Amino acid sequence: MARLDEAKELINNIRIGITIIFLMIISLTSGLINRFDKDKIDILFYVGSTIEFSLMIFALLLFKLLKKKTKEIRDIKD
Repeated sequence: MARLDEAKELINNIRIGITIIFLMIISLTSGLINRFDKDKIDILFYVGSTIEFSLMIFALLLFKLLKKKTKEIRDIKD
């Protein structure tokens, strides 16, 4: 039973992490669109774009881990 609880706790932590990443992506996108509209395309714009792309990849990796842990819970319950 402890293994099941540990897996559930990890899934909840992953979900919180994904939520935080999406909030960061939304904030960055808003800032990048604002800079683009003001024609302020400089190094900050490109750094922000790179960070946003990295966050998207990280979110995909977390989704993959979430899927793996969810499957692990199904296997534990059986």
